[in-house]
Amino acid sequence: MLIKNPDQFFPMIIGSGQEGGLRGGTQNYLGNETLAVALNYFNQNLGKLDQLQKDRNSFEQKLQNDFPELVIIGQNGPRLAGTSFLCHPGIHGQAIQIELESDDIFITTSSACSDNEPMTSKVLKSMGVNDKLGRSAIRISLSTSSTEADYESIYQSLKKAYLKLSEIKSF
Repeated sequence: MLIKNPDQFFPMIIGSGQEGGLRGGTQNYLGNETLAVALNYFNQNLGKLDQLQKDRNSFEQKLQNDFPELVIIGQNGPRLAGTSFLCHPGIHGQAIQIELESDDIFITTSSACSDNEPMTSKVLKSMGVNDKLGRSAIRISLSTSSTEADYESIYQSLKKAYLKLSEIKSF
């Protein structure tokens, strides 16, 4: 268990002495084993992150060439290698999400902690994203098992959706 300030932590469930008296109940063996498997997988695939980032950057560049008004949140900052946060002003993110789902591509709108909220997330607002841009946000996440072909498929569907929906801008 990781706790930033152990002196300020008080258990919510009292009983037994697990985790140095901080958690009652049995040890979280399933959670520990799952974490070990995930860390092992990550360690084995660490070398694929550079290629994933190159594929992401190429994907984003193609989209920006086709749609110069496209905004990539965090484009010039450090980000996860397989994550693109895109905003096309005037096209609602949920409309894009629906269009892509019809092609069996599943993305999310806004940030992870506020997906499906009707307003711009507090995370995006804290990054300086206004409501007009925030309503158009979509987040695409791929993994080290993803390929350039996966990005190409998403690119084709997203391009089709942007072209279709740009004719009926919603805000």
